Amino acid sequence: MRFIPVIPFLLLTVLSLCEARANTRSRTDPLPVARPVPGNSLGEELRGLAPSFSDLIGKFVPGAEEIFSMSINVLAGTPARVVSYYVNEVCGIASHWKIPKPNNTPREADLHWELYSENSMVSAPLRDPLPFIESNDFNPDLNITILVTGWESLVSDKLGEDVIDSMRKAYRQRATENFIVFDAGRFVNSLYSWATLDVLWIGEVLGNSLIRLSKKVNNPRIHLIGHSVGSTIVGVAGRRYHGSTGEYISRITGLDPAMPCLDPSISLKKGDAAFVDVIHTNSGVLGKREPIGDADFYPNGPVALPPGCLDVVCAHFRAVSYYVESVQPGSEDNFPAVRCGSIDDYNTRKCSGKRIPMGYSTPAYARGTYYLETNSKSPYGQNSV
Repeated sequence: MRFIPVIPFLLLTVLSLCEARANTRSRTDPLPVARPVPGNSLGEELRGLAPSFSDLIGKFVPGAEEIFSMSINVLAGTPARVVSYYVNEVCGIASHWKIPKPNNTPREADLHWELYSENSMVSAPLRDPLPFIESNDFNPDLNITILVTGWESLVSDKLGEDVIDSMRKAYRQRATENFIVFDAGRFVNSLYSWATLDVLWIGEVLGNSLIRLSKKVNNPRIHLIGHSVGSTIVGVAGRRYHGSTGEYISRITGLDPAMPCLDPSISLKKGDAAFVDVIHTNSGVLGKREPIGDADFYPNGPVALPPGCLDVVCAHFRAVSYYVESVQPGSEDNFPAVRCGSIDDYNTRKCSGKRIPMGYSTPAYARGTYYLETNSKSPYGQNSV
């Protein structure tokens, strides 16, 4: 595979995050000429330059497929956290100088979620769960599990794994849940769309629908699962639900919650549900490194690339693979983890407390930071039989 220099890739990526007019100007329109006005501050000059930069490189913004193909050469060849650090620094500079960043806000009519059963699928507008409730495939006596994706399925296809399909098949083996999917990942196909997606608005739409849905079921035990940017969406939804009802969503699971260029004030955090558990597999790069839940799991430690992954996209999706394996009947205890103060204490075997399972069967009483080791290929759990 051809080597792609780091600096040009970074310039294309970080400058695209400051795009101000790409959605309103045709590519055939003449490019604006930045002419600094005497006496203007540096910040004002930067704001004047940002649109012309973005128009020049807009068509080269890397999409999901390009990031997948480039990451093994660029990010594995360069300290991955250095790349992520500078991307976030440029986002911070853009924010400081008030360089405008538009919101990638999908049309509400394009927001749908799907209820999956063994032999059928029912689609409904995200704002209206009534089609689910009226469906023969919805059982009001069962728990409700909702998966919110956070990255274009094109990437997961290249990894040989479809997030929605693998999760759906795993839950179908249990037949104890109403399994619903909101594919927010279809709106995220580049780092630019990742950084500008209006997760606050989408999360509030989801939260309002969960309020309506909970009023129509006999057992309003709701488990939200968010991958990547989807983790932020479910966190917002959980806060919206609590703010309106005074009650908590039963559980939120964050699968490698997204880090780059997202407002940390609206990120998933403990308190967004009665219990928040998080699995970190691409720490400090595409995923958050710091603990944010009631229980945070670090398979193989806070690493950028877990065993078996040679690029950051694989690492970002590995949290999904671990969780899916834990859902499969008989695999609930595949990932025993021990609570520990640091990875150094874990490696020197200073932590000898009771081990608890990571994933589907994580107990709601779990609190703190947990470590474990995994295999490099499926089955990933070292306690698998």
